[in-house]
Amino acid sequence: MYYLTPKISSRVKTLLEDKNLLLQLGEALGSPLNLVLPQAPPQNLEGFLGVLKEFKIRGKIFYACKANQAQALIRGLSKTPAFLDAASRGELIDALACGFAGPRIEATGPKNPEFLALCLAHGVMINADDLNELRQIRRMTASLNLSRPAPVMARINDFALPGENFVPKDLRFGIRSQELDELFALLKADQSLDFTGFSCHLATTSPRERAMALENLITLTLRAWEEGLNPRAIDLGGGFSLNFLADRQEWEDYISSLKNSLLDKTLPSYSWNDSGLGFWAENGRLRGAAKFSDFYLPRDQFAELRETLSTHSPRLSIRLGDFFAENGVKLYLEPGRSLLDQAGLTLARVINLKPSLRGENLVILEMNRTNLNSQDLEFLSDPVLISERPAEQGDPAEPPYAAFLAGSLCLPHDFITRRKVFFRQKPRLGDWLAFINTAGYFMDFAESAVLKQPLARKAALCIKNNQIRWWLDENYPLLEDWEEKA
Repeated sequence: MYYLTPKISSRVKTLLEDKNLLLQLGEALGSPLNLVLPQAPPQNLEGFLGVLKEFKIRGKIFYACKANQAQALIRGLSKTPAFLDAASRGELIDALACGFAGPRIEATGPKNPEFLALCLAHGVMINADDLNELRQIRRMTASLNLSRPAPVMARINDFALPGENFVPKDLRFGIRSQELDELFALLKADQSLDFTGFSCHLATTSPRERAMALENLITLTLRAWEEGLNPRAIDLGGGFSLNFLADRQEWEDYISSLKNSLLDKTLPSYSWNDSGLGFWAENGRLRGAAKFSDFYLPRDQFAELRETLSTHSPRLSIRLGDFFAENGVKLYLEPGRSLLDQAGLTLARVINLKPSLRGENLVILEMNRTNLNSQDLEFLSDPVLISERPAEQGDPAEPPYAAFLAGSLCLPHDFITRRKVFFRQKPRLGDWLAFINTAGYFMDFAESAVLKQPLARKAALCIKNNQIRWWLDENYPLLEDWEEKA
């Protein structure tokens, strides 16, 4: 048996203890059901701002709202010092409707003319993805007869440094280093662009590569000053890691058991049809790479940022974090998943239990794989069983109930998780499973109404004075008068 016990915050723990409320919400709003906790992101925001304060850095934290479509999370953050990163016209419209004024928003990603026009009309900072986009902004600024320059950043996609033994992956975002001369010429051409600084889009969570990217952006900023430009901020993007699990040893034991089961066919299988979650055995050796991220990490997202800012650069003869305070430059960050740590969970009802062809236990849930999906990566923490039955003590001599979690689509690949899950208490029909910490990319990022199954509804819950109040996501109040009644 290999448990992967989820890390659970005190707020989520309080919610899980109110079993009757969860069951009532599930029965009333259907399965699956996404629950978001708007009080969690402001707490994570304070963690990021606290690190910047340690380094005496002035900065901005932009919530990358593509990580979750809940309006309640945006409304909750609109009442904090947070800024917002909108990656589409629709996200920008939501941000404006949920309390964020244009100057508190940046626009990222590819942009069509309608998206750009809305940004320019509201004074949104545009994080330009390429030179053509900057040229288009210049033309639109002139045709719209705007009274102010358009605030822009330039996204750079090459953060490899001379002398570094590192070959970056090919990226579709940003401006190549070969285009820098043209970029500087364009930025100096007229006064319609208010150049704020450089940014990057990291396709990695490696602390070393993040430090390399920051060093490169600092180097570009120094060059821009020499060119007569006035960049005053650096945007390091997001990609900060998140710890989902409570126990390091459980994680290490599970990974070892998964790999050993592929090499030794006498051992039980821990993945559906020995799929290996990206690994496979070939001639007695393990091949492949994990199709999952590390669900246990020894440090949190704030320690990761602190490590980056503490990195010493021999090339610049400075600790990277010191550059900002010493030169009056602001640091911008774009956390999505890491700002939503412990900000949501997903409920699903058990609708059947059955054996597979080979005798494996299957727990069929009233949800499908798109309801808990992040770019096809596995969700690797155990769900919490919610039942009207009292918890069973069980016989210590009896093994736990091991099963694969399957969805309700009439498709053979519809598994909520392709790993074997171990339950201390066997689920029964009508029970519910709660998947913890799903707000960041998992609950709705790849969701679809496939086979005409409905999308999951969302409810927002807040806890004050040990009382829990809830709203449909779209009804979560922008004003906090509810707190006086709690």
